[in-house]
Amino acid sequence: MNEKETCFVTSSLMWSELKKALEGNRFPQSLALSAPKQYHEKIAIDIARLLLCEKKNACGQCLSCCSWHEKTHPDLVLSGSLEKAPTISECREIAVELSLYPVVASCRLVVIQSADTLLLPAANSMLKIVEEPPEHGVILFLLENDKFLPTLKSRCWNLALAHEERFEPEEIPSAERSWKKWLESGETMTIEELEKQLHCWETWAIEEGQASLAARVDRLRLICESRKLPQGMVLDLILLSLKEGFAFEHVFDNLW
Repeated sequence: MNEKETCFVTSSLMWSELKKALEGNRFPQSLALSAPKQYHEKIAIDIARLLLCEKKNACGQCLSCCSWHEKTHPDLVLSGSLEKAPTISECREIAVELSLYPVVASCRLVVIQSADTLLLPAANSMLKIVEEPPEHGVILFLLENDKFLPTLKSRCWNLALAHEERFEPEEIPSAERSWKKWLESGETMTIEELEKQLHCWETWAIEEGQASLAARVDRLRLICESRKLPQGMVLDLILLSLKEGFAFEHVFDNLW
């Protein structure tokens, strides 16, 4: 994965929610994460580095962090592959793996790859594990789409990394004159056109390596996508957040 794609993952709302859950000591024991398959390995390893770290921040210094060998760790179990979900016999083995006491970390993490293609017997086997997971066990289901057994989905924390069509990067206005010019056109934009504009700005911010700015634009885009605010109010939020620099994270959290 190149640097731009890495930035796309780490600047996303999904990643922000994961880190907040870890920092607040409220990470779930079962997580279903939907993302394009090209990001799956990156997401699995990065989540594992955070979750298995003693400080929950991939410090690189604790005993658990020092136990990594390239992309392997004694408390990380990868089941299935990018091409194929685990079989029912492999799912039964997962129950044994999770029941083992962690080697160096505070928990054991099992990653179920291609979870959206689990056959029904295998999915039902996983359901039994999800319903009664061991105290020190965490399960991460990686999906490419939302086709997941409803009974499993309802027992997981569900997050998604949206990967829409490629939008051409467009620099975010910076000077007063450029903001004034943009506002004149923005006032006639529909909410759908504003959403597309934010996509282009987010692409530009990612390519410029401005992760925090990209995350802020992404949150504004999600507000557009939710259709919970009228066009005029969205315009005001864009100006206040991107032009004036006001932080509205606490407002964003209540809008979708």
